[in-house]
Amino acid sequence: AELTNWRKAWKDKDINAYLSFYSGKFKTPKSNRAKWKNSRRHALKANKNLSIQLSNLHISQSEKTVELNFIQKYQSDGYADAGIKELVWIKTGSDWKILKETWISS
Repeated sequence: AELTNWRKAWKDKDINAYLSFYSGKFKTPKSNRAKWKNSRRHALKANKNLSIQLSNLHISQSEKTVELNFIQKYQSDGYADAGIKELVWIKTGSDWKILKETWISS
């Protein structure tokens, strides 16, 4: 359910809802959290008519983490990409939050 809600917030360009899925401990491979949040805000505002399709979902779960691997196809008016995404979710209180996100473009 959380994956579906994350994708919907992204597709609907609901930046506050989208960012709420990410843990306060979320780390990006290329920049700090503040720069990442600003780049996500900019990307969501700049792109129109988003389509985000997820397929071939694989789930690996332990008591405190869930790893989701899937094929993601993204398309907007100005950009399209497809590849493999991995989201690592951690249990934070009663919620699940994204701790790590990995993208491999195909």
